[in-house]
Amino acid sequence: MTGDCIQWMLDALPTDDEIQITQRIIGLLFGAAHQLPMLVAFALYNLCKFPEYVEPLRHELAKAEPCELATSSDASTPLLDSFLKETARLYPLSTVNMRRKVMRPFHFSDGSVVPAGNILCVPHRELMLEAANYSDPAKFNGSRFVRDPGGSSNDPLSASRFSHPSPTFPFWGAVNHTCPGRFYATMVSKMVIAHLITNYDIKLQDESREPYLAWGSNMIPHPKLSLLLREREGC
Repeated sequence: MTGDCIQWMLDALPTDDEIQITQRIIGLLFGAAHQLPMLVAFALYNLCKFPEYVEPLRHELAKAEPCELATSSDASTPLLDSFLKETARLYPLSTVNMRRKVMRPFHFSDGSVVPAGNILCVPHRELMLEAANYSDPAKFNGSRFVRDPGGSSNDPLSASRFSHPSPTFPFWGAVNHTCPGRFYATMVSKMVIAHLITNYDIKLQDESREPYLAWGSNMIPHPKLSLLLREREGC
């Protein structure tokens, strides 16, 4: 199996026309570029709304090696990882995910039939707000995915990683066909948040502003949501 996105595109397209291949690759880049800044924007919003997490996160980051954050396998910041995962759970950028076109009639075990030509999708926001999957699901809990290691260690561990998909956390897509860029997105998000909270104090300009704007099934950070940053002393 080929290991890079460009080759996947070449293998999947029924043409060797260079213009069409280039258009598809550029389209893929545009399709992926918006997710990362949107996730970071929602994470910054939550840092402002729940400032009690700022100092614990700074303490965790102070103990972490900078080179660890710059790897997709970073396990040194479980609270930051959990904070990002909880942000994604409540603000998943879209209310539905995994859109698929039915190519031939599909029969479910209960007798339901989906005719060819229909578009199916997963209501992943509702899944991540389901009380059967998460306790007090509408409440933001930045340490929801952190567990106590027990014993003499005081350092928390990740109960489940942000980059790990599951049937109850379909943010990255289906478990067997998950987003290949999730490790990169997780790594860069951590680096951006780490830089900002380490070097700046942050607050919302308008505390009453709604965090997102709904456009179709999309959840977009509100364009009038503004942050105020002040450089911390000694940074």
